[in-house]
Amino acid sequence: PGSGDAGARCDRCLAGWCEEFAAVLNEQGVGLSRLDWHVEPGAAHNERDWRRRFPRALRWLFAGAGAGGAPASATAAPPPLFWSRP
Repeated sequence: PGSGDAGARCDRCLAGWCEEFAAVLNEQGVGLSRLDWHVEPGAAHNERDWRRRFPRALRWLFAGAGAGGAPASATAAPPPLFWSRP
């Protein structure tokens, strides 16, 4: 088995692990509305696919930011993926 086999096994596990992590965060008081969760069918955990998804992550992270990158308002609703912000 080549190194690509290990990567494919890892990719198959990541969605489940992220789902478990989201549940733990929710239990700890981080509301699911503060998480952005997205599983892209056929995508891998690699730089090529991250490059395609990264702009969406940045838009979500900085949604509602004012001039100079000020923090988003507490009332700003985050767009639907899986990152959390304070």
